[in-house]
Amino acid sequence: MYIMLPDQTSQLIGSVSDRLTKTERRIARAVLEEPTLLAFGTVSDLAARVGTSRPTIVRFATKLGFAGYTELQAFVQRGLSDHLSRPADRIRSGDYGAGGERAEIVAAVEAVFDVVDQGRFKEFSKRIVVADRVWVA
Repeated sequence: MYIMLPDQTSQLIGSVSDRLTKTERRIARAVLEEPTLLAFGTVSDLAARVGTSRPTIVRFATKLGFAGYTELQAFVQRGLSDHLSRPADRIRSGDYGAGGERAEIVAAVEAVFDVVDQGRFKEFSKRIVVADRVWVA
């Protein structure tokens, strides 16, 4: 399974593509190829992937019309959240058959493993383990 950026984000990048510098095009390509990098990674993660500086990543975000990387990331996360169906919503709507809840939850967890590369998963796991609080939406 591969998660794609919501159309809104892809269209936003496309709308400014003619004004992007060579480095910003590399950033756009990386974001389009691996949406989880932008949605869940840090400025440093994306900068390292593209081989550029953190300020260049922030300038890319502002060129897309955001105040900075954090605002762009929140926009992408909201888009992904809206794009993916939530198991709780499906339960409330009655889309589950008898005993189907477990299968759906297992499938959703397996889908996460298919999307996130193992190195990044380990990194996220370490952050969760050491965090004082973890919010789940």
